[in-house]
Amino acid sequence: LEKGECTDENLRKAKAMVPKSLEKYVE
Repeated sequence: LEKGECTDENLRKAKAMVPKSLEKYVE
């Protein structure tokens, strides 16, 4: 992510790309 930004929107996009089996590791 640019400048280390981690917004709610970016988190949602990242979670959307993470398989259900790995979601528990992404919080």
